[in-house]
Amino acid sequence: MYTSFVNPRDPDQSLAKETLARWTRDMLAAPEDCPVYISEMQCSEPSCPTSQTLITVMSQPGSQTLRIHKPLVFVRKPDILLAISQLEGIT
Repeated sequence: MYTSFVNPRDPDQSLAKETLARWTRDMLAAPEDCPVYISEMQCSEPSCPTSQTLITVMSQPGSQTLRIHKPLVFVRKPDILLAISQLEGIT
């Protein structure tokens, strides 16, 4: 089970969000100006820990939302890659 962690050097998690957005754009080959929104929400699914990270990519013609069943600070590149592959049905 994950616990809440606040990095004292990034209390609003802006650096972590920026990093996740950059990784996501790179993996999707999206342009640098493609909006990517990162949020953390409480998860109500039984298989999910206390929170999940949502990565919404606002590409044309619509948006895609990746769900990662981890708190934002614990998300890494392989987690994003797995979420993309599940979204595209590649798994």
